[in-house]
Amino acid sequence: MLTTTIFIAVLVGSLLAKFLLEAIILWLGARMAKIEAATIKRTLWATVLISATYLAVMLLAWVTISLLPQLQTVMAFTILAAAFAAPVLIISRVLRTKRWKSLLIWIPTLASTFLVQIALALPVREHLFEAFTLPSNSMAPTLMGPHWEGVCKECGSRAVGSTHQLFEGEQPLPQLMICVDNFHETMVDNFDTHVHPQDRIIASKYLSPQRWDMIVFRYPEDPATKYVMRLVGLPGEEVVIRDGAVWIDGAKQPLPEHLQGLNYVTKIEHFLEQMSGTEEFPAQLAEDEYFVLGDFSSRSKDSRLWYEGAPGHSKYAVPTDHLDGIVTHTYWPPSRWRVFR
Repeated sequence: MLTTTIFIAVLVGSLLAKFLLEAIILWLGARMAKIEAATIKRTLWATVLISATYLAVMLLAWVTISLLPQLQTVMAFTILAAAFAAPVLIISRVLRTKRWKSLLIWIPTLASTFLVQIALALPVREHLFEAFTLPSNSMAPTLMGPHWEGVCKECGSRAVGSTHQLFEGEQPLPQLMICVDNFHETMVDNFDTHVHPQDRIIASKYLSPQRWDMIVFRYPEDPATKYVMRLVGLPGEEVVIRDGAVWIDGAKQPLPEHLQGLNYVTKIEHFLEQMSGTEEFPAQLAEDEYFVLGDFSSRSKDSRLWYEGAPGHSKYAVPTDHLDGIVTHTYWPPSRWRVFR
């Protein structure tokens, strides 16, 4: 996909820029320290070895933490120790100098990381890509925040639910979970209380939003908060949720294949206000407004349930100027790597 190609190109370009800057700074430092063995070839070789060591340590940490989560703290200290010890030892060996001098000429190379980040962060974040984490499970099981896992009572597949539920003694009360395979929403009373990590996602800034995209937007009731929801209503359309489906201008919208089984609800327990997007209260969008829904329909505070809109807009609408990007990738944890667009 084009978005993946662009993302990889930006990532590789930034890593290459960082590598070259590190090599240049290391070479200049070595020359200033009058290290005779500090040729360009040796300096590049030292930089390659340092980068390879960092990569090996990170891979080891990832594998270890994936298999043995309880060793996360130990691996953090291991990475920290390797980050300081490995460059000094490598520079000392390759450039044939004393370790204390290796430390002195290596420290300035750390500036390359900050320089590259400053040079790339603003334009990339503003016009190309931005990374986000998922704090909640409104978009589960497509995108997940910190969650518990259980078993769906309808089909036996894995089910997920949020972790902030009430406890009775030492045991959590039964909670509503959503099936990862068929979007079944069922009450699960026997589940693993190990907290699984949230997804980390990439949102692209240069794409035009389309129906069924997942978008990052500023929450109309509190623009400082960013939400991720699925876009179902486009500017100028009338949105109605009926029989579990989305109807646009009176026509039922077929779900994409990867969303088959998803059912949108129009009645939420304990919500006493009039829901938006129902047959009684259709959502009529202006020419600069969107309507969004969460995949975990019974646990999603989306356009249906908002009390107040952005200034000058309906309470259920996401204004165009509140959109921050289209979700294109899940990049962490590695087991959930996915490309959406």
